[in-house]
Amino acid sequence: MRRSSLLYIYIFLICILPNGIGFHFGIDIRIWMILAIILLFPSFLGLFAHRIKLDKLDISVLVLIILLSFYAFYGFGIKSGLGSIEKNFLYLFLPYFAGRYFIRNKKDLLKFFHVLGFISIVVSLIVLLEFYLGRGLFDFSGLMINQEDRWISSSLFHERHGLYRAAATFVHPIWLGIFLLMSALINVLILVYGKIVRTSFAKMILITQIGLAAVATMISQSRTAIVSFALVVFFVFLINIKKRKLASTFAILLLASLIIIPVIYFFFNDYLNNFILFNLSSEGYSQRNLIARIKIVIGSIEHIFKYVNLFGEASFNHFELRQFVMTQDLTNGFLRMLLLNGLFCTLLYMYIWLKGIKESYKFSKYSIYGSILFFIMIYLFIADNATVLRFQVQIIFFIILGITFNPYLRKRRSSKTRFFQEM
Repeated sequence: MRRSSLLYIYIFLICILPNGIGFHFGIDIRIWMILAIILLFPSFLGLFAHRIKLDKLDISVLVLIILLSFYAFYGFGIKSGLGSIEKNFLYLFLPYFAGRYFIRNKKDLLKFFHVLGFISIVVSLIVLLEFYLGRGLFDFSGLMINQEDRWISSSLFHERHGLYRAAATFVHPIWLGIFLLMSALINVLILVYGKIVRTSFAKMILITQIGLAAVATMISQSRTAIVSFALVVFFVFLINIKKRKLASTFAILLLASLIIIPVIYFFFNDYLNNFILFNLSSEGYSQRNLIARIKIVIGSIEHIFKYVNLFGEASFNHFELRQFVMTQDLTNGFLRMLLLNGLFCTLLYMYIWLKGIKESYKFSKYSIYGSILFFIMIYLFIADNATVLRFQVQIIFFIILGITFNPYLRKRRSSKTRFFQEM
């Protein structure tokens, strides 16, 4: 089987299977780890042994994994620290490596985008089913490592103001919404850059995914996803406003909206009204929520400058900091890392982010696919600053990071042709 196909299967399975399935053998061996070992690790060994030499970015990601594990070393001992390195290698480095070296051409990349869209449709349908049943679908009795831990089993019930918030297998509604609208953003970009798909049927599939993602994200109430999506779509249209294709694409999306919005209003009238009331139009609640988030950021910054925290040691050496970390909903990926993992880990994480954004921007100068990757990186960067990227969203970020630096997508076809010519 082709390596790219193994990557597609891996992404599909981690998105529809809760990570709590597995067994305990010294450490918890969870289903996503097993999938990485079966689907990604053999190809990693083959490429590493025969052709691939690790470069500066590969080594940076490996060092990041080690630095992320220092928190476990400090707090829980050598065994937990080594287990953390193992998990991060399987959760983060192997997906990054697969994105960088398993995808060999633009057709593989387009299939990757389509796979994300297909997964989004499946997950959206799961969300609708859960909504009408009034309960989660993922309660695999006997298969979970810890039946009492509803967090990792994806069976935790979420609600806000009495409204059910879907999470599916994404653990929390926030990360579900981020994934769904990331897939929708990709399809919006594919429609904007119309050279990628030309048939009406293919465009209808893309619009269907966007519509289902809109409904499912509403049920998740992921404001982070909605704000991130809106900002990036505005940015996309601002940059492409002079292109003739934009007008027809905008007309297609507007027509789709005229169909989707009445459908949402008809089938989800009460939910939509309450969602708008509590999340958009209720000034008191919106202000309280915004003020609470600002206070957490300010408190995080105060704690950062109060303690010396180079490798994550401060949260275990200082009780006050540990209490703050354990009791606050840390809403910024970089601040959270500064508090938990220390200065050096955060600087490396920021370096990887900035390098990924810079590389995707350079890629966008000569490729439609590079433009899509650039806007995805911006979307995830906004989301990571508003809410920490974790679980499937974090894994997919590292896959996309790898794709951004994929050497096969920049291979010259001849001395007179541009890199990565479009369809």
